[in-house]
Amino acid sequence: MKRKKIVRTVILCAAVLLAACALKWGWGAPPLMPFDAAAVEQIELYRYDVPAAAEKKTVSDPAQVAWVCDRLSVWAFPWPFANTGAGGGVASFRFHLADGTTYELICTPPHTVHRADGSTRCTLTELEQIWYDCAAAAAPAPQDELPVLRG
Repeated sequence: MKRKKIVRTVILCAAVLLAACALKWGWGAPPLMPFDAAAVEQIELYRYDVPAAAEKKTVSDPAQVAWVCDRLSVWAFPWPFANTGAGGGVASFRFHLADGTTYELICTPPHTVHRADGSTRCTLTELEQIWYDCAAAAAPAPQDELPVLRG
């Protein structure tokens, strides 16, 4: 009897560990971006608490572009609920693709990502941290340049 309990406990722990890995690395998760890093020529990263004080970083080096895209490759599932977060920083990403189009992601608290197609996703990761970790220099960004929620 004791052996069965140990086996069940080991199986349960393995299942929990597998689920945690799936959440961490996004196994089976719908992608945030419908393209890969190779299709991106340049990324503009925006961050602000108040739009009038927005800052912008521009990344065009292929290694940095791949780094940003990799950091945005997170578990993101459809979020059918209203965003209940109040305040906090907004981080936005505008991708300039090789085919001449642009694609935008807007990240608002708490862990909500608004995609260019109007859909909303929820992540377990704070994507605003990408702004802080990006080595590119920050510069002031005019309000009329900021990505805008559509939908």
